[in-house]
Amino acid sequence: MKKKLIATLIATAVLSTSIIGLTACGNNDGDESIPDAVVKGVQVDKEDWAKAFETTRAATNYTAKTYVEYTYKAKGINLELGEIDLTSTTTQEGPCYYDKGDSYSKAKIKVVATGVPDDEEWQNRYKNEEFDIENYFVKDGAFYYSANYGMETEKDKWSVTTVPVTSDNLHIMDGAFTTCATEEGGERAELSALYDAFTYADGVYTATLWIYDRENTVSVSIKDGYILGYSTECITEEEFEGNKESVSEKYVYNFSNYGTTTVTPSDAAKKAVEDYKASLSAPSAVAGKTYVYNSISFEYDDSVSDEMKESMEKITKPQIEEAYTGSMIIFDNKKGFTTSQGQYTVEGTYTEEDNVITLTPSTGSMPQSFTLSDNTLTTTGNMGDGVTAKLIYVLQA
Repeated sequence: MKKKLIATLIATAVLSTSIIGLTACGNNDGDESIPDAVVKGVQVDKEDWAKAFETTRAATNYTAKTYVEYTYKAKGINLELGEIDLTSTTTQEGPCYYDKGDSYSKAKIKVVATGVPDDEEWQNRYKNEEFDIENYFVKDGAFYYSANYGMETEKDKWSVTTVPVTSDNLHIMDGAFTTCATEEGGERAELSALYDAFTYADGVYTATLWIYDRENTVSVSIKDGYILGYSTECITEEEFEGNKESVSEKYVYNFSNYGTTTVTPSDAAKKAVEDYKASLSAPSAVAGKTYVYNSISFEYDDSVSDEMKESMEKITKPQIEEAYTGSMIIFDNKKGFTTSQGQYTVEGTYTEEDNVITLTPSTGSMPQSFTLSDNTLTTTGNMGDGVTAKLIYVLQA
């Protein structure tokens, strides 16, 4: 069976959504239930429809309840594993509170998989599990502190970093609703201009629209001049040599408490931010400094042949040197770092323990540790087949 990107289930917390920043975002009205469909609103005319989108986009205080459901199915014959009939469903549901950029959200992630082949790779990819995530985003001067729980490699730990204040994170709703087309390959337009494409029934407007070249069922409800609910549903099916794959995606957002929301994080979220602030005042050996790539060398164990050593030194080493020449690690004064390599950059946070500097990328990649000695940062990595690489950065003059 073909291997596709859609075959890899990732935590719903990082699934792309139609509304930027609202995945895992809910409602502080005392009702903890999370609807899996758009709540009912009222019928409006074309002018009030457009006004509701404009008013909602400008909102900087609101609550929302989010329900996301992502199902992957595969059925057919795998040359190595035989017949496969797999279904894996990931759901995420939870509330978020938003006020002028500050926000607190929590959600429960649940993965249910059936028909998983008896193979380690497949068992690891499609395993039944449940876990909670939290996110706390709070402004402090020119920066936000962003605290996340359950979203990194180690799901039982908090990760905190700083983010510069920009208009993008001050007004999440601005430009929130994706543009759509009324026919495949058609011209895309804002939802506020597509009133005539929708049919109203029992408190909800519904239309079949194309989002990113995929057919979606889009539902909208309106009340009191605001968008009350918004959802998209999509099914993608493919067949290859008799094998079938399908992905169904459902995103539901129900909004309320415009202008009256209070952001109240959990005690654990507040403590994570306070602990991080305290760490910023601790003495640092690298804060405010920049280190540049210096060299790479290899060490070989007894199993490595002379031919392999020659290949590593004459072919692999020059390639790596060319890729890393000019790359830098830049440490700021708030326990954040930026690495640059050509046109690529990675940001994250760093910790210091004795002479070990550990970089944790914000992308969720595995942390990387460096040993600090005088003005040199050194890291080693196992390249396999008995080869260990040593990478050295030196303090920029």
